[in-house]
Amino acid sequence: MRVTLSTTLTLVTCAVGTVLASFDAASYHMPRSALASDGYSFDQLADAYEQGLSDPRLPKRAIVKRFDPNTQATSKIGVFDTNTGESQGFLTIFGDFIRNTTTDPTLFQYSKLAGVGDKIDLEVSIQGGVVTKQLVVATKNTATTGLNSPNASPHTKSDLYAVAWPLRTPSGSTPTLDAIHETWFESAVWSVASDKTLSCTWINPDGSPVPLEPYFVVGQLHLSPSTAQLRPWGGPWYDIRNVTLKLVD
Repeated sequence: MRVTLSTTLTLVTCAVGTVLASFDAASYHMPRSALASDGYSFDQLADAYEQGLSDPRLPKRAIVKRFDPNTQATSKIGVFDTNTGESQGFLTIFGDFIRNTTTDPTLFQYSKLAGVGDKIDLEVSIQGGVVTKQLVVATKNTATTGLNSPNASPHTKSDLYAVAWPLRTPSGSTPTLDAIHETWFESAVWSVASDKTLSCTWINPDGSPVPLEPYFVVGQLHLSPSTAQLRPWGGPWYDIRNVTLKLVD
């Protein structure tokens, strides 16, 4: 029997179609129990997804709500010279650290329902929106003495740094220990003025608020209640660059 090219192609097409149909059917009829894992049922995972929550199998400290356009907005954060008002680019995340860029700004998300002066998180979506990193203010030393405490060393009084970590603290909370980094941190410390200027307020262990000034040193974003206390340290501290941070389109 002679088989023409046309017949051969027809047979191959039918065979492929049969395989694909069988695969689709098998996938469609896969039992829900096969999609469950780590002690969570399919329904639990599906409910979390439908509610806009991250995968509950992630570590608890990383579970956050997905971006919600009804309650959240996105924005770049512009960097401006505090003395001249001149634009100096944007904030960008490099690893965990916050740097200054003119070409590769990071897009942050935040609550658009917050009022002027309300403390909020500034978030960065990662892993396809399943997890966020927060723009965290951290210090190695501040939690037990507090900023500006008369018992604190000049370094403890004056210098904190900004990092992007998948950790968060409630608004108004005192410093929380991150055991992994052996660092005390706070996240919901940012507020937005009517002109979109960002301000940052640290909460001391005794609950007292301390406004912080953002600045750059050695290419990274730091914060301090008084940058004037830092310059006498010498070295790179002579080159402190005070900046103003704003949400920009």
